[in-house]
Amino acid sequence: MRSDLLFALQVKAWERRLIPLELALEPVETPPRIRAAVMKAIAGDSPNSTTIWRNAALGGSVVAAALAAFIVVKALEKPTGPELSAGRLVPTE
Repeated sequence: MRSDLLFALQVKAWERRLIPLELALEPVETPPRIRAAVMKAIAGDSPNSTTIWRNAALGGSVVAAALAAFIVVKALEKPTGPELSAGRLVPTE
């Protein structure tokens, strides 16, 4: 607001309009269960979208690692069937 004079003037104009409304209202005490729920949400005790996506990414990484390990193990296994050598099948021992 310090660098934008027009914006600062608009904020002041809205403050002049809204402050009388604020002063006309009686204070309201927040019910304890609602305050506790808000404070819990602010503190981060409940899972939020970041936590959910982080866990999903971790699960995807575990699946990818397992798939990579499976592919490597299968690639290192000795074939058990006939092999193709120069266009003809050669039985393996």
